[in-house]
Amino acid sequence: MKSFAMLCVTALFSGALTAQDEVPAVVKDAFAGRFPGAQFVEWEDPEDDIYEVDFEQDGKDMMAKFDAAGNWVETEVEITETDLPAAVWQAVASQFSGYKIGKVETESTPERPVAYKLKLEQDGSEVKVTFSAEGEVLKKKEN
Repeated sequence: MKSFAMLCVTALFSGALTAQDEVPAVVKDAFAGRFPGAQFVEWEDPEDDIYEVDFEQDGKDMMAKFDAAGNWVETEVEITETDLPAAVWQAVASQFSGYKIGKVETESTPERPVAYKLKLEQDGSEVKVTFSAEGEVLKKKEN
């Protein structure tokens, strides 16, 4: 039993190490330049030539994406409900009354400096909504 558990752990870590080794130097350099001092860096396997990295910086859990040329694509930062702008609170209260707020993140892209992604839950259903800082719904996905 111990051998099987050790095999599973080894397989898990070797997959993570493989993903780390496959990241082009230009992508790693772009990440290091944009997020100096990042800790606990873990690269995911690329999808459609987009490299995703999970890390911690300034005590916050973060995720960033870069294309194969090292261009920054997106950053997500976990925040708390209290960090939401008043306009987003008002939009949630008026458009999603009765929903409980789950995970909250900021999302930044080259086209949009900041948006707020919320996972909202009600009676076993879940909806993911992205709001502008002004409280406008930019994207909505029901699960």
